[in-house]
Amino acid sequence: MEINDDFLREVGLSAMPEDQKKAFLDYVEEELEMRIGERLSEGVSPEELKRFEEMDDIDALLWLKEHKPNFSEVVDQTINELKLEITSNRDKILEA
Repeated sequence: MEINDDFLREVGLSAMPEDQKKAFLDYVEEELEMRIGERLSEGVSPEELKRFEEMDDIDALLWLKEHKPNFSEVVDQTINELKLEITSNRDKILEA
């Protein structure tokens, strides 16, 4: 999923001032990466995690398919949870 203006529209933030959109989208991307990473790293040894972090994209994807076959579900669930959080706090976000 791309975190862009379509994402803002989905969560009801298309009215966000233009000068705030990029920073907010960057924040959402970073937050998703952190949350997904935390969930996928559960049960992974520090050594495996270090090796994973050193992999290129293709090897990392292959590793995920082998070691975390529910990768897609984790990503989808995490995105949906964050969308719900943002939607629930839409008014506060727009006021900031």
